[in-house]
Amino acid sequence: YGDHRDLHSFPTRRSSELVIRNYDYPTSNTEDKFSSPVIKYEAAVDSFFVSFDYAYSQGAQYPGSTNLPLDTLEVQITQDCGQTFTTVWKKWGETLQTIGDPNFPNTSFFTPNNNNQWRSINIYLSPVIGNKDFQVYFDAKSNHQNNLYLDNINIYPKILPKRLKDQGYLLYPSPFKNSFIIRN
Repeated sequence: YGDHRDLHSFPTRRSSELVIRNYDYPTSNTEDKFSSPVIKYEAAVDSFFVSFDYAYSQGAQYPGSTNLPLDTLEVQITQDCGQTFTTVWKKWGETLQTIGDPNFPNTSFFTPNNNNQWRSINIYLSPVIGNKDFQVYFDAKSNHQNNLYLDNINIYPKILPKRLKDQGYLLYPSPFKNSFIIRN
């Protein structure tokens, strides 16, 4: 998939974030990959998650398109040092955009200027990773649209309290928003 570029981190209003500069890159069909270190599976861990924030505004070409080449962000898991990947999250075009009208072209260099322009994502990884070590890859495919920002990337475990496990209780879904279920 085209050239590979180095990703850059630039300080802005947030402490610092990863910036994929699709807007001013001179060519299309580029790919940037950012990978985590190997995360060791631990039997005591009940589940693993990856969370991150991102901000993106559509570019000048193909606004609102669902089938033309657009900037894409994909989160992938590998358990064999990058030989094979499983996609756990993928967005492009209107579904990637965090601000504005997806049918209106943005012809200017995008820089998020407030927290309302960011979207927070939390992905449950346990069904994909099973009981093996793994790495998380952020794969950004550029088609010369606009800048993509990533921040607050966290890969973290959840461990249920021992007392709940010993008594055979199950809480789900975890994490939850408005309600949860307790089963024995």
